[in-house]
Amino acid sequence: MATYTGQPSWAGSVTLALAFRYYLQPVAQCSRSLQTFSLSVGLGPFVTNLPTSGKVGSAIKILGTDLAAATGVSFNGTAAVFTVGSPSLIETTVPAAAATGDIQVTTPGGTLTSSVAFRVRP
Repeated sequence: MATYTGQPSWAGSVTLALAFRYYLQPVAQCSRSLQTFSLSVGLGPFVTNLPTSGKVGSAIKILGTDLAAATGVSFNGTAAVFTVGSPSLIETTVPAAAATGDIQVTTPGGTLTSSVAFRVRP
């Protein structure tokens, strides 16, 4: 039996869980073990946003890696109030003075810029 568990395509790692039967005893007394392997594809920290456009006040989810210690979020240079939901999720709203451009997330490791520009709609 093989089971695949993983993260969405934007994530940088996949976990494989494999169950093996081994026969060190008579078949009637066989036992199983579960081994977990982790595969890293070597992606560095990154962010992307959902949706990619919205009006001022719209709720935005920022997805990425290493976001747990984020200290700032901005829309094309305009600071936004945000909440870290998990190491891979930040929730925010489009600030009043936001303009179309990149979303940036500041972390202790540096500033991450969105992979797609955010378009502020009228």
